[in-house]
Amino acid sequence: MISTMVPFSGLNNVMDALFSASGYSAEPADEVFRSPRTDIFEGDKNYLIRMDLPGVGREDLSIDLEDGTLKVEAKREIETPENHRTLRAEIPHRTVYRRSFALGRAVDRDSITARIEDGVLSIELAKSEQSLPRRIEIK
Repeated sequence: MISTMVPFSGLNNVMDALFSASGYSAEPADEVFRSPRTDIFEGDKNYLIRMDLPGVGREDLSIDLEDGTLKVEAKREIETPENHRTLRAEIPHRTVYRRSFALGRAVDRDSITARIEDGVLSIELAKSEQSLPRRIEIK
């Protein structure tokens, strides 16, 4: 009969072998850059951008409008719990999310609003008056 018990002193070697064989290292990358998954919706009077930003809070998020470009940047940091060491790391220590959108004349740039809830950023962009449909009066 073959014993499947691994002595505790050899557990680290077994764990290291198992996890490194799968292509993951014991130390995560220091920083990675990602473009967050985004959905864009159009309503009668506005556009809505929804962006997945898991683990990001308001304090780690910036949204800027510069030269007709809406720029979103968010940072998420994961720390190793105290008195622990990393055995397997698939999540980097620091993730930087970046996404830019060129805004045309169809957007009222003065009425852009944003909120983040449960890791989802919602940006609402009102349509400009000149882009809204209108009825032409016949004289």
